[in-house]
Amino acid sequence: MSDIKIFRLSGETVVELEGYSVTIEKSIQVLIEKHLETFLGVRFLASEYSTGKTHAGRIDTLGLDENGCPVIIEYKRAVNENVINQGLFYLDWLMDHKAEFILRAIDRFGKEVADAIEWSTPACSVLRGASLNMIFTRCSRSTATLSLSVIVTMELTSFCSIW
Repeated sequence: MSDIKIFRLSGETVVELEGYSVTIEKSIQVLIEKHLETFLGVRFLASEYSTGKTHAGRIDTLGLDENGCPVIIEYKRAVNENVINQGLFYLDWLMDHKAEFILRAIDRFGKEVADAIEWSTPACSVLRGASLNMIFTRCSRSTATLSLSVIVTMELTSFCSIW
């Protein structure tokens, strides 16, 4: 499989954009958070959010999607079942700590946005950068179902989706 090539089109001009790989999770996180709404349609709420002494975790990024649903984003070098379990743990934590999230949303976006938070479909997204592909995993938990989707972009023209 060859590297994916990305181009900038401007009128009749086509210029290939030079790519680079990022090996450190934090540098990926900083880049994504800076452009979160552009990349994922998610408004940035918090970075490295502590789940407290009892749960002893730290959520990489918190945000609100275009529908007002809470979103947890984790950045990983590898994706395995432990990452999915971590995401589900964070979703459970979020549902038990709605008041904390709402207060954070009030501080960042105002009361009107915080009052409109849609709690029926919170999500956890795991982003993983690799040399030739990107894996995006989104888990969501409602009261009755668990849905998990994984999209693996292998080439510019093909992708695999598992539901």
